[in-house]
Amino acid sequence: MTALSAVAQSVGYVLAALGPLVIGLLRQATGGWTVPLLAGLAACAVQLVVGVLAGRPLIS
Repeated sequence: MTALSAVAQSVGYVLAALGPLVIGLLRQATGGWTVPLLAGLAACAVQLVVGVLAGRPLIS
């Protein structure tokens, strides 16, 4: 369980560090907020699915 927590924190910190840069680059490239906001929502959806799958009980 500690390994899962460490991985989750590491990925979280990387996403938190790169998120503003990527959103800013998308905003600058597209000239609007639609694509950056959709990218953020897509990242949240991926994190939700991965979190649900990682946190499910193990079947023995």
